Amino acid sequence: MINSVHTKSPSHRLLGALHRLTFGEQRQGISYLKKWLRFPIEHSASLRLASVADVTVLDLFPGREIPTTIPLPVLERHAWNVKLDEKILIGLIAHLLDPKLVFEIGTFDGGTTLHLAQSTGMDCRIFTLDLPEKEFDLTQDPGGMSGSRVGHKFQNTDVSGKITQLRGNSTTYDYSPYIGTVDLVFVDAAHDYIHGYPDSKNALQLVKPGGYVLWHDCTPYWSELVHAICDATEGYKLMRLSGTSVAVIQKH
Repeated sequence: MINSVHTKSPSHRLLGALHRLTFGEQRQGISYLKKWLRFPIEHSASLRLASVADVTVLDLFPGREIPTTIPLPVLERHAWNVKLDEKILIGLIAHLLDPKLVFEIGTFDGGTTLHLAQSTGMDCRIFTLDLPEKEFDLTQDPGGMSGSRVGHKFQNTDVSGKITQLRGNSTTYDYSPYIGTVDLVFVDAAHDYIHGYPDSKNALQLVKPGGYVLWHDCTPYWSELVHAICDATEGYKLMRLSGTSVAVIQKH
């Protein structure tokens, strides 16, 4: 009989991890212990998502022609950026919706902001919100990024005139000028519950009837964010774009 870690019970593997932590092999022990501790919260998030329907862009916009041109700047990405296939689909939704007002919660380097601007008409206005420079530097640690470079990808481009950069904490920001006026909201900010829940509730207030809210990283790995989104959207039809981590609702 093969006596590998995969044939042992979870409790046996946990004891093995604790043994390795005590008697050496600490890196392996810590790695397994983290996975063991994450399992129940990831599993609970998976259960929340089990009833969420998978949809495609064609399901959201039936009968519409899908453009195939992909702007080259989309291909340049940071490890914290939206994945390429997800960014393309978000851009397709923006193109097909033809919004006049877009609000993004979580600017980062401005890569998705730029793509949204390139995917919409010149009469579309895009507002994008991220932390003030000093607060960004104190709380975020992405390689090669700093608070002073937030939004740098859309600056000095041919669509930068469509974009307004806002700075503030998304959980306390005064959204009152925009409530009920936004056609498309994209949420990609902090991934824990205490930020994800108010971000989601604010997004639902921002979007007008008929408009859409999109969330990035709605996946069991980000379990707190999943619970935040599911709790905040109770009473709405929450969906996920098939094959992606993007969650979506249309406000009726």
